[in-house]
Amino acid sequence: MAGAKIPSWRQFSFIATGLVASFAVSGLANYLMALVPGVTPFGYGVVNVVVVPLAIALPLLAAICLQRVELARRRLALNRLASHDPVTDLYRPGAFSTIVDRRRKIVDVDNPAGAFLVVHADHLSEVNRRYGLEAGDEALALIALAIRSSVRTGDVVGRIGATMFGVFLPGAEEGDARDIADRISASVTGVYFSPDGAPDAVSVRIGGVVFAEQIGFNDMFREAVERLYSEDPTEDSLAIALGALRLDTAYRH
Repeated sequence: MAGAKIPSWRQFSFIATGLVASFAVSGLANYLMALVPGVTPFGYGVVNVVVVPLAIALPLLAAICLQRVELARRRLALNRLASHDPVTDLYRPGAFSTIVDRRRKIVDVDNPAGAFLVVHADHLSEVNRRYGLEAGDEALALIALAIRSSVRTGDVVGRIGATMFGVFLPGAEEGDARDIADRISASVTGVYFSPDGAPDAVSVRIGGVVFAEQIGFNDMFREAVERLYSEDPTEDSLAIALGALRLDTAYRH
């Protein structure tokens, strides 16, 4: 049949080993009973109906369970590899946007507000040029760790570009968003980064959007990036199309 999966030699070996072991256990049990004087037909029946099947089935079931556990572990590892960035251990862009949109759909109807922050790693190209790509990856990993340590339980953090991270804050108001942005900035400032044994600084810029009702990932991202690169970060303004209050300060540390 086209597309049918052909069993591997490992599967054939497992089946053959199970059959041989079953015959061996059954034969050994009957041989030992033949050596025991006075065994009644009922005793033979108990051994063949209860003892022998248990002696055969339990090891096989244990082996199958172990294989299923290992298969589940490998699936989890593959799923994590597919959804998480290997450098920062944060969600990859596609997985991150999907999770944010899903969370948006099941948000508490009594508190549909929230915020979205974009964290941009500054001077990363300079770090790559001066110290190499491994140093740049180290800087990104340190920034990711600083972000994770600064958010609340239930917040979602992901990598959304080569030098950019996203932070979704469900239920957050403007004060919450500012507090978290301050914590991220302070945490990044305190990072010890020493490529080639020479201490250097890592820095980030943070822009964000605070919204009164849940909006899609693309809209949140666009508004937050607009604030990140705003020429006048002190301007207090409203996102006209969405009616979402934006942070009036782009943090720079």
